[in-house]
Amino acid sequence: MSARKIGFLILVLLFGAVVELSWNVRENHYSFGPEGLRVLGGRFYGPSFEFEETAERALPSEEATDVEVRNSFGEVRVAPGEGSEIQVRLRKVVFRPTEEKARGFSERVELQIEEDEGRIRVGTNRDELEGGDDVGFETHLEVRVPPNTAVQVRNEHGVVDVRGVASARIRSGFENVRVETIAGAVSIDTRQGAVEVSGLGGDLTLESRHGDVEVSDVAGLADLDVQHGRVSVREAGGVNARASYGEVEVEGVKGDVVIHARRAGVRTAEVSGGADIQTTFADVRVERVAGPVQVRVEHGDAHLAPGAPITTAIDATASHGEIRLEVPAGSRFELDAESRHGELDFDVPDLDVELLVTETPARATGRLGGGGARVTLRARGDITLEAGPDELPAEQE
Repeated sequence: MSARKIGFLILVLLFGAVVELSWNVRENHYSFGPEGLRVLGGRFYGPSFEFEETAERALPSEEATDVEVRNSFGEVRVAPGEGSEIQVRLRKVVFRPTEEKARGFSERVELQIEEDEGRIRVGTNRDELEGGDDVGFETHLEVRVPPNTAVQVRNEHGVVDVRGVASARIRSGFENVRVETIAGAVSIDTRQGAVEVSGLGGDLTLESRHGDVEVSDVAGLADLDVQHGRVSVREAGGVNARASYGEVEVEGVKGDVVIHARRAGVRTAEVSGGADIQTTFADVRVERVAGPVQVRVEHGDAHLAPGAPITTAIDATASHGEIRLEVPAGSRFELDAESRHGELDFDVPDLDVELLVTETPARATGRLGGGGARVTLRARGDITLEAGPDELPAEQE
């Protein structure tokens, strides 16, 4: 290779490195900050020293009280305590080259517990300090409250963990969120991090961006809006989910399931109510749904396995895919199936086909068990009906 080509190659590599570094800085992957390097959304690295401060505050009354916790850089953990007091432990992490310098700055970081019209506010004086010395520091808050407390948490960079209280409202920017054993409703708004929720006595409202979501044991409705993350729901009173760019799995729902997704595979099972599912560029699998089923799939296949005799309506469309329907013994329905560019394949005993058109588009109508609910199937590809299980699984009996 000539010297000119080698030089040109070096210039290209240097240009690529500069572009990548600029992008990382802009996206806050790498940015220079106080006392060294700040990376990944504002987390500090370098020599650090820890200091603690604790405080207690009597609540305004023994009745239910609101507690609001605000933080910026550091963990927030809320759990039930004893008595009618609020107990707060502040762990201060200061990034300075020596312990003496770190201690001097930590003495200026103050824990604040204030009462405002019956609400207790917990936080620090970070806002006052950030405009002064260029020092990186984290404030980690551990808060103990009576179990009947309604809790609000706002945290920009740090784990949020709330458990054992009356209700919770959480807004988080970065890091994971964990909520469990809440007597009432929970609301979560998070932008970067995984979410785990379990053991709720009320409804769940959740909005998440860029992180997986796991939900279990929710007595009320789980209303979810998730982008760029996998969604898993186990045991809920009902599910209303909007999702994109991630798999969605829902199982064990006492009410209805509504899932509107984009570029996300969907699987739902063990649903006592009905199911309304839409997605694009992925497959749908519906198993053991007691109520009516409606499925809309663009650029994907639909597999329907009711698990019990079909006696309620099924309406399924796969605009650029195939449909496969398992028909359990004892089903009663009116069939209307049409495939634009595929074939119709029926392997169901006693299915009475009244009309069968084999040329494109292929179409068939008929009935099973003397007729009943309407089963409408529309697909661009093949439509297959096959005999389902003669007996229900033990857990379904």
